[in-house]
Amino acid sequence: MPIASLDHINIRTSLFHETASFYEDVLGLSRVVAAMATGREQNIWLAVGDAAVIHLNGVGEDEDPASNPCDSRIDHFALRADDIASFRELFERRDIPYQERKLSGRPLRQLVIHDPNGLKVELVFDDEEERSIS
Repeated sequence: MPIASLDHINIRTSLFHETASFYEDVLGLSRVVAAMATGREQNIWLAVGDAAVIHLNGVGEDEDPASNPCDSRIDHFALRADDIASFRELFERRDIPYQERKLSGRPLRQLVIHDPNGLKVELVFDDEEERSIS
């Protein structure tokens, strides 16, 4: 019984509004009502189409934000995307630092950015330049 795919990631942060804005305004994810919201304003899901890929939670009123550091053992997560040129333009227009990588041995390119919490996000694109040469 192998794993089929990544379902979602969960980000718990004291930077709730900044993080929600980043994923909505910069990456174009859609805010949907979290099925588990149960009265928590700072509990949303961010979706690609019908799939809620990021569950976003603010630090609860009864929690000390200092006890919930942004550091974690997650190094990054990756999202497949189209139209690399539009993302480059968006990041440059908004002064969002990014790195571009061409993956050796695979016809893929990545744009790497960081969310407001410092979490690394890789956007993965088919490398159209390499495909047109082949």
